[in-house]
Amino acid sequence: SLPPLEEDGSLRFYWIDAYEDNMNAPGNVFLFGKVRTGDDANSFSSCCVSLKGIERNVFILPRQKLVRNGVETDEPVSFVQVYQEVQQVCRQHKITKFGVKRVERNYAFEDREVPQS
Repeated sequence: SLPPLEEDGSLRFYWIDAYEDNMNAPGNVFLFGKVRTGDDANSFSSCCVSLKGIERNVFILPRQKLVRNGVETDEPVSFVQVYQEVQQVCRQHKITKFGVKRVERNYAFEDREVPQS
C-alpha cells in the first residue's frame, strides 16, 4: 500500500542517500530513504524516489585577467570571453543545453583569495 500523505498532499520522506548514474541515466537522480507506512509512528518502509531531468546551477568566478596560450596577460576578461570559455568546457563534457547570465553573489566562506562581493 502507498504511504500516507500529509494534509497538503506531500509525502514525508526521510532521505538517506542519493545516486546518479552519469553513464546510463544522466540527469536522473535516485533518492533512497524511508517513509512512514501507517499510523504507527515507528512503522517505516524503504523507498526510492526517482527525479528525472534534474538541471544544475553552476556559479563561476571569472578570472581577473585574460589567459592567452597559457600565459596571463594584463587584459581584463570580458563577459563574452567568460561565455566562450564556459561554452568550450560544456562541449568537452557533452553538455548540450546551458545558459549563462551575469549575477553577483555574496561569498560565505573563509577563502581570502575569493572576493567577498
